Amino acid sequence: MFPDRLPSFPPIKRTAWLLPSAIISLAIVFSAMRPSLLGSSWNILFTVLVISELALTVILWKRWSRTSCQLDGVEGELSYLQRVVDVSRDAIIGVTPDGVIMSWNSGARGIYGYTTKEALGSQISMLFDNRQGQEAHLLFEKVTRGEIVSQHEITHLKKGRVPIDVSLTICPIMDRKRITGASVVARDITERKRAAGSLAQQAAAMKASMDGMAIVDHSGDCIYLNDAYAKIFGHSDPQKLFGASWETFFFEEEQVRLKEEIMPAVWRDGSWRGEAMGLKLNGSCIPLEISISSVDGGGLVQVVRDITERKKAEEKLRDSSLKDDLTGLFNRRGLLRQAAPYFNFARRQKEKLLLLFIDLDGMKRINDEFGHQEGDNALINTATILNRSFRSSDIVARLGGDEFTVVVTDLNANKDEAIRRLTENLKAYNASKVCRYKLSFSIGVAALEPQRMTCFEELLEQADQAMYEQKRMKKRRESERNQLQQMNEAAFSSSSQFERGPIPFALSATPELYSGSHGTFDNAAIGMAVVSADGSWLQPNEALCKLIGYSEQELRATTFQKLTHADDLKQVQSYIQRVLEGFIQSHEQEKRYIHQDGRTVWVLWHVSLLKDSETGTHRLFFQVQDISDRKKAEEKLTQDALTTLPNRARFNDLLKLRLARKQTNKDQNFAVESGGWR
Repeated sequence: MFPDRLPSFPPIKRTAWLLPSAIISLAIVFSAMRPSLLGSSWNILFTVLVISELALTVILWKRWSRTSCQLDGVEGELSYLQRVVDVSRDAIIGVTPDGVIMSWNSGARGIYGYTTKEALGSQISMLFDNRQGQEAHLLFEKVTRGEIVSQHEITHLKKGRVPIDVSLTICPIMDRKRITGASVVARDITERKRAAGSLAQQAAAMKASMDGMAIVDHSGDCIYLNDAYAKIFGHSDPQKLFGASWETFFFEEEQVRLKEEIMPAVWRDGSWRGEAMGLKLNGSCIPLEISISSVDGGGLVQVVRDITERKKAEEKLRDSSLKDDLTGLFNRRGLLRQAAPYFNFARRQKEKLLLLFIDLDGMKRINDEFGHQEGDNALINTATILNRSFRSSDIVARLGGDEFTVVVTDLNANKDEAIRRLTENLKAYNASKVCRYKLSFSIGVAALEPQRMTCFEELLEQADQAMYEQKRMKKRRESERNQLQQMNEAAFSSSSQFERGPIPFALSATPELYSGSHGTFDNAAIGMAVVSADGSWLQPNEALCKLIGYSEQELRATTFQKLTHADDLKQVQSYIQRVLEGFIQSHEQEKRYIHQDGRTVWVLWHVSLLKDSETGTHRLFFQVQDISDRKKAEEKLTQDALTTLPNRARFNDLLKLRLARKQTNKDQNFAVESGGWR
């Protein structure tokens, strides 16, 4: 097309126009030297020659000046065009009709890697892959017919036979309707095609993605949505949503949150990810996990995922963690979570809040006699009775095993009325024909004391204690009925002089007379003993001797005060004093004895009064059951596995115990006298 350097015009060509002027000058000189040859016309001829010389000189001078300017302009233009061609990043190649390369710019050097020296004079075919030779031949055939090949994509070979993708534009070079060559412009599109391929893959991935994807322009309009995005919001055709505002996919309240909270975070951090509530085409809401990222130019990319199923699974898991699987009631965790707001509100308002603690009596008997399936039915029926007895707004829970609790959320509720409804429903169930056994409840009731209680667990513990007190009273009444029956039988056979009591032989001055009852007393599985009012052991059985490691003679020589743990002694003495004075019939609690080898023995201790009807002598009857193994197991549950220190629950129990003892010290109503119990 163009040589690398434009040709210069030699000075001899630029001065050729002087030849006519030189001839006229020679003619003037010749006529001046030989005027005789011209005769009388010499003067005229000479004058004409001089004038012609001058005129020719002026004309030629003007033409030379104009031509010289034109040539300089053409040379400058050609030089400029050459520089333009050289700085182009596209390859611009001049080719002869025979396919010989005649010009090679810097763009061609950059794209193909050949220098100008290597390329000039070479065949243009060196740039084509042999496998595409036929395609190249067809392209140049079009050019020879005078056609223009525009932006034809093809694979070329750069230096080293490395394939590259190029876009070709080939134009014929015409000289008076004759094709003298061709101009080949090649642009490297390798990166563009690679990027296009990548974009095509990404577009296919976006279209096939199960997550909804949308591209939003700077004005908030959707310029692209995939099928999943439209489907999530209930639309069938994503094309119809192009140009729609992204705000139309969210509720008005959620739009406010997106604008005021989320979008500022996107502009600040470049992206945001979280959950939002979407608006479907039918007007229903849909929980979404949404990711928003900003892009250059002010647009946004949104990725949304429908998390409805995940939310349902989370709700189900949350319910399972708060609900009892068997009864459908709240479990302990659910009770604490649901009751806490009511407790806090009632405490702030200094209102009362009732809590009932219900224990299903005889659960072991039901399981043993009717099977564990029937035991589960008993628990389910208990839950049904509780639900019928209380309002739907009240909180009914199964704490575990056979223990239930109810929080009455009505702050004006009456305790007696609540118990009456529960009792009536229980009687109605027991009276039904489908009942194979009778259900019985032990009920403890506690009311919030705003000035003293600081947490719901304190209210729960108080109701628990009240329930167990009722349960103990039931067991004592049953035990006393059994003892009374045994006493009547013993009195009938031995004509005892004493009032009827649990073990009349222990009150006799000569207990050997009642040897018939000794088999029951001595062979009992639990420890039993008759103790004097001053604490002396009068008659311990064998089980008690084994429990605390002393023989019967050793026990008779000491008092129970010396064997009782120091931390328990004051409370034990207080309750014994109340039994002796007749304030209570009996008492049961957990306490500790000191074994002969120095270790601590935990027991469940029950004390009741024995009275001689003739002499009026008061004695005490102890029943002692070893619970050391249970206490050890409980202690492990209240210890940190790593450090063996008390865990949080044990710490709270110890703290409450210390506070209770401090309160007991202030109670002067049942203070121990300075007499025999010291």
